[in-house]
Amino acid sequence: MVGRRGPGALPVRELILDVQRNMIFRQSIRPYFVKELLLKFPEYHFEFITEDRTYVRISGSEYIKDFQQRSIWRNTWVRKTPEEFEEYLSQYVFDADVSEICDREILKINCLELDPERYRRLEDHIRQNSDKVVNAPFEPKVFELTDREVDKGKAVERVMCIVGAEREEVAVFGDGDNDIFMLGRFRCGWQFPEQMPRQILEWRRDGDQAGDCIMY
Repeated sequence: MVGRRGPGALPVRELILDVQRNMIFRQSIRPYFVKELLLKFPEYHFEFITEDRTYVRISGSEYIKDFQQRSIWRNTWVRKTPEEFEEYLSQYVFDADVSEICDREILKINCLELDPERYRRLEDHIRQNSDKVVNAPFEPKVFELTDREVDKGKAVERVMCIVGAEREEVAVFGDGDNDIFMLGRFRCGWQFPEQMPRQILEWRRDGDQAGDCIMY
């Protein structure tokens, strides 16, 4: 978290907005990778995320069934009202076709895959395209793909440059695998030990030992 007087900014790896929601930075996934994914894995339930909408190829009822299998449903959404969940779903475009998705600038692709063989197939494909995308999931069995140049640590560093913050003034917090790179960049970091992988504590960058994250 960067706290300084003056303009603030909201970092989300692939998209950074200021407090007026003006775009400061955006990094999309290469269009030919998006199309290839759609054509090679038509049976997978991908979420194609743009700046203001999420496109899925399945129906709304199918998506809700998938969503209820995720930890975010058990930990967060199960306690919210039906009206709040309906508002959340209003950003989704269901039953989207391939051309509709390919016409959009895709910032992130999510996918829950519980079948071991299907998971392995997609994992192998992503590994073969590691020069294009990176997978930094927020929970097991979920893929969270962004352009390979994108991670939360770089997003925070961009915000630091904008607001003129020094590295020692920054504190970061994380609760998932997709926070590893961010926590490895800053000495003042907090992790949630019941959720975070242990390798964060040994994460090295540029040959230097990162400071131990504080358990919270």
